[in-house]
Amino acid sequence: MPRTTWPTSSINRLKTATAAAIVIHVAGAIGILLGAEWFVRMTPVNLLVMLLFALWTEREPSRNLLTYFATAWMVGMASEIVGTHTGILFGNYAYGTVLGPGILGVPLLIGCNWFLTLRASSGIAARLVSALKRGEAGMDDPRDTSRTQWAIPLTGALLATFFDWVMEPVAVKLGYWTWFGDGSIPVRNYLTWFLIGWLLLHLAARLRISDDNRFPARLYLIQLVFFILLRWQS
Repeated sequence: MPRTTWPTSSINRLKTATAAAIVIHVAGAIGILLGAEWFVRMTPVNLLVMLLFALWTEREPSRNLLTYFATAWMVGMASEIVGTHTGILFGNYAYGTVLGPGILGVPLLIGCNWFLTLRASSGIAARLVSALKRGEAGMDDPRDTSRTQWAIPLTGALLATFFDWVMEPVAVKLGYWTWFGDGSIPVRNYLTWFLIGWLLLHLAARLRISDDNRFPARLYLIQLVFFILLRWQS
């Protein structure tokens, strides 16, 4: 039997990961809507599986990608630790126990979630920017590369912030975290999300992290539909 080539293997991984992500999120949405607490408690497993899928579907996980993952994890964790203890960055909030063990009150998976959300947002942004470039007459302009380097981080940060806005009410209802005071979500939460997201995505551009992997972009859409459905039903 001939050996499977890497491109074919990569396509099979993409199809497998996408199908599995759809099944997991559909099952999770149905279970949560039916009031099954078990599906909420499985959130950490879901996050880990999606992270593994995102790495598994990379054609060639590079050293720069791993550096970016480590940086996004550390920056995400540090900002959340400062945020939960001071209220300065995002507002006054605290994490519950749903997302698993953590450091100084912040679940370890939150750093992973920062990476995954930004990777997914960047995947969508790259495709939007590419589509806009194809529609422009000057797509061969040598300035296209520099424009892309700022357009993708900017668009990706906006998409990540929009995703957080959709997710927030659902996350609170499921016990991921709690906002103090009257429970309203401060505007600075979204401003900080945008700023940190933009900085990290700008770093990804400087490291030349490729957005060729289509799974993160697909995951963004899958999770967006998941949270929109739960938000609409709440």
